[in-house]
Parts: sequence; structure tokens; C-alpha cells
Amino acid sequence: MTRLIFICHGQLPHEKQAGLALKAHVDETPGFLAFFAEAVQSTDALSEHIFGNLERCDGFLAVMHKRGELTFPGGRITRASVWVQQELAIVTFLNYLRRGSRRVPIRVYAEKGIDPEGLATALILNPIQF
Repeated sequence: MTRLIFICHGQLPHEKQAGLALKAHVDETPGFLAFFAEAVQSTDALSEHIFGNLERCDGFLAVMHKRGELTFPGGRITRASVWVQQELAIVTFLNYLRRGSRRVPIRVYAEKGIDPEGLATALILNPIQF
């Protein structure tokens, strides 16, 4: 049986290059196949590619690169890709719904200095920093 690994990675040029390298590494590993949105060549809807593959995946690998600073009245944060944060929230919700059956293991890598946002502020992620 082939296991699907969802690679959640930014889509800026340098991020895409790293994401495609991760995809190649996963695809070369016997028994595994990676989904990385940049590698898709299809006109199918976002819901099929992102939501469908999140629902079907057997593992979730997120990589967060610095995207810049956001200043607001309460201070300043360094943020990562909003899409990465959203996909992380979706897989968290799917794991909640599944509760013991077919939960998706996750691994998160984050560039040093990124501040968690949204749901990530409440999760116990312990990302591996690079």
C-alpha cells in the first residue's frame, strides 16, 4: 500500500524549489507518494487538490519560512505563509474528527523567529527549527 504524504510548503520561488526537493525525496522512498501543490498540473478545483488530499493523506509535513513582519497596535510578529497556517488548521480539525481512527501524524519545521498565528498559538506543535 502506498502512503500519501501531504507536503505543506510555501510557494515563493525559493520555497517551491525546496518543496519540490522534498517531494522528490518522499517519492523516491518505497511505499510513499508526496502531494505538493506546485507539482499539480490540472484545472480541478482547490477543494479537490487541497482539501481532498488533506483528507486522504497518511502524513502531513509542513515547512514554514519567514514571510515578513506584521505590525499592529499590540506589537510586531514575524509570520510564515498564511496557507501553511490554514492547512495546518485543517489537518488539526480532521484529526479531531477522527479521534482515534486514522489520525494523520504531523511534522512541522519552522524557520527560527516565526511567531505562531491563529490556531497554531493553541497547538502543542514543537516545530523543528532551522
